[in-house]
Amino acid sequence: MAAITRRQKVADKCWGLEVDWLAVDEDGHVSLMSTAGRGPIPARVLDRLTAVNRSLSAINDVPLRGEAEWLLSTRDVFDVWVPWLRRGLFAFDWAVNDYSIIGRPHNPAMIDEIPVATVAELARLASFTVSFEQAKDLQLTDAAVEWYWPRHPADRS
Repeated sequence: MAAITRRQKVADKCWGLEVDWLAVDEDGHVSLMSTAGRGPIPARVLDRLTAVNRSLSAINDVPLRGEAEWLLSTRDVFDVWVPWLRRGLFAFDWAVNDYSIIGRPHNPAMIDEIPVATVAELARLASFTVSFEQAKDLQLTDAAVEWYWPRHPADRS
């Protein structure tokens, strides 16, 4: 039996938890990504998960940029996402096989326009080779990263 890596142990602790992280696209736009408790997480994000969590709380230091388009039919979680969207970040949530777009800012922020250095730095941990503006879904192959999947406790041996 293969040894479980430190990264896999961290990923396994994320099972069932809403883990949020940042990413940048080929155009330099930033997105908030959310695992919905089951989605894969880039290895480099797992390595800096504490710093990522701290930087997410700094989003209120990023200036408002305008309104956004909410793409889900229900608004039950809209209030959770609106601070990010109004600051120019895209929003993607895990949906079974890919990260699906759920919100699009009207005035997207470029990574170099984000005044909070740690937010910009941590967004660079996961780079996608597609445009968030054009994407409906992000496939795992759209990012040149090593992915780790949180495993259900019953599936850990």
